[in-house]
Amino acid sequence: MALKKETHLPWITVEVAYADSSQQVVVSLQVEMTCTALQAIEASCIRQQFPEIKNLEKRIGIFGKSVSVDTQLQNGDRVEIYRDLYQDPKEIRRKKAALKLAQRATSVKR
Repeated sequence: MALKKETHLPWITVEVAYADSSQQVVVSLQVEMTCTALQAIEASCIRQQFPEIKNLEKRIGIFGKSVSVDTQLQNGDRVEIYRDLYQDPKEIRRKKAALKLAQRATSVKR
């Protein structure tokens, strides 16, 4: 496991962060310098607090940059677990543009 034990490997400090619509949790950990993002997530126990966190592939990042679960962490890294988007931002923009066009068309007819 990646949590601090009696070994001779150097330790690093990392954070694991997750937020849902009602709260944000950031867990600070001391882990072995060979720790991966997945090992830090498991050591943080965040998945027990938020059972909705399922498949982590393509859903985690370090300081906003997407990474894989086997990425080795550096001292000071913050592993962020991302939620699914409720609506696609591109689809929202399309709907807004269509609404504006419809409003212009009705205002020109009047």
